[in-house]
Amino acid sequence: GAAPEAEADMGPGIVIKSRRKSKAANVPVRSNERSNRKEAVPGGAARKMQDVGAIKEAVQGLVQSTTPLGKVIDYLQEDLANMSKEMQFWVNEEKAYAGRVDEERRATEDIASGFEGQQRELDDEVAAMEAKIAAARAEMMHNDQRIQRMIQALVSV
Repeated sequence: GAAPEAEADMGPGIVIKSRRKSKAANVPVRSNERSNRKEAVPGGAARKMQDVGAIKEAVQGLVQSTTPLGKVIDYLQEDLANMSKEMQFWVNEEKAYAGRVDEERRATEDIASGFEGQQRELDDEVAAMEAKIAAARAEMMHNDQRIQRMIQALVSV
């Protein structure tokens, strides 16, 4: 609100004024103009006017330099507020999804525990079948040996 109006009222900045001064200093002054200036403003008053002018220019330069800084600070505060809101949003999202992840983990563990029981039963059945197969192989080998002995006994007779 008030900062743009203050900028418009300030007039030329310190850089422009210093350039104008340096240009004015390079222009030769006629003797008549010098005497007119001295008569218009007494010596001490001229020095005070220069000091006031220098102070005025310094203040204007300072104001022109700090106005953008003030705007930047305003923007930073606004950005900080927006970032805080966004951070809160993401913290809430994280909490919501963390709860969902825990629920899904529990459901998965419940399902997996049921499958683990079935897997144990199936593993026991597989082990029993493997034992039966091993027993049948052993019996077959035993029978093969018996048959071999019988054949040898018939051939030897």
